[in-house]
Amino acid sequence: VSSNYSGYSRGLTMWPFFHISAFLNLCFTISVGNTMVYMEKFDPVEMLETMEREKINGMGAHQTVYKMVLRTPNIEKYDLSSVTGLAS
Repeated sequence: VSSNYSGYSRGLTMWPFFHISAFLNLCFTISVGNTMVYMEKFDPVEMLETMEREKINGMGAHQTVYKMVLRTPNIEKYDLSSVTGLAS
């Protein structure tokens, strides 16, 4: 893995680390010197607040998570300008 990786420098996850995809995501993020912000449980409002506060660049989640977040009342009040990519 190259140390000049130009992907997300600040990622967000809420999946338990005993799940292989969350664990591999964490390992990769640390190996390239980036930051992983971890949420203990999923809540759409808490997720938006965390993304704004921590200036999250990207994350991966199930489509259901994205649908719940997009249905959050007043979503436009959150500054998500730091987000450059989302994966599912």
